[in-house]
Amino acid sequence: MNTAIKSTLYLYLLIVSIFTVNLVSAQDSPLLVPLTDVSTNKLPYIVAEEEGIFDKYGLNIQLYMTPGAAEKGAGDGMVPNPEYIDDPDTERLLSTGGGVGQVTRRIRDGGDRVILGTTGNWLSWWIYGREGIDSIEDLKGKLISATGDSSCTGSIFHLIAKRMGWEIDKDITLVPNHEHRVDKMTEGFYDAVIVAELPHVYAQNLGLKPLVSLREWDLPFVCSGISASTSWMEIGNNREMAKRFLMATIEAIALMKRNPESVYRALDKWYGVTDPEIQKQMYAYVDDLPRKPYPAVEGIKLLLETYDVPESDHQAEEFYDDSLMREIDESGFIDELYE
Repeated sequence: MNTAIKSTLYLYLLIVSIFTVNLVSAQDSPLLVPLTDVSTNKLPYIVAEEEGIFDKYGLNIQLYMTPGAAEKGAGDGMVPNPEYIDDPDTERLLSTGGGVGQVTRRIRDGGDRVILGTTGNWLSWWIYGREGIDSIEDLKGKLISATGDSSCTGSIFHLIAKRMGWEIDKDITLVPNHEHRVDKMTEGFYDAVIVAELPHVYAQNLGLKPLVSLREWDLPFVCSGISASTSWMEIGNNREMAKRFLMATIEAIALMKRNPESVYRALDKWYGVTDPEIQKQMYAYVDDLPRKPYPAVEGIKLLLETYDVPESDHQAEEFYDDSLMREIDESGFIDELYE
């Protein structure tokens, strides 16, 4: 290597190291980022942490699993690691819960939070019913379990009611529940349960068959993703930090798609899923993660329609900011990951 090339390389590495040090030093303490459920679309953040991708982008991130998320996971055949469960009394400046809850909370309480990216951008849930319930039509007059009125599964409850022309609390009733949802359905606590990929794997391994796969409805959705406070992003280098968090997430998704072992390690360490066969079953849904997780605008529109939000009150554009995703995409960063 000649002297000129060595000098250029040294200068480049020096600039990168200085930038990274400055970025990390700007965070006097770790940025706390919650995992608000135990699901496939939370795995990219765990993989980014475990495989050193956050470090690569100069990010000082501390992930934690909320108690509600841990309860859901424990009820879906998993054993969430208590080491990562926390409930800090702090504002969620950057969150992985950018979807249904984000939109409904902003409608209800206002605020400045926006969706930066969506990792769950189409309807891919399943409905299971107790013995004797054989179709969607059989759910009329029944008790349906979901994790809450404004959760991903709760919004599907509303979507079913709207699609079937049923009146909520008259023709169909929501039973909010976090714990052992599939098990409690089989025990008769309620008539049906709406589940995502990982509890679907659990239910299948119990020998149950779903009433319907909502994938067949072929609908856009806005379940999970990344959201942030716009006022926080306007301070210092926080916008750059949010951008790099997105980049790290996107790189983690690319790694997951080509390296199953990175996912198996995350499932084992964080979700307590140690059975190799179940790990493989869960890995099958990694393919659903979008390469380019833009905010799911059509999913937001469907959500506003499902909750009967007047267009004159709220429009989809106020709930998301896709500028960071556009910057990342237009730079060629994402395409290069898959070359």
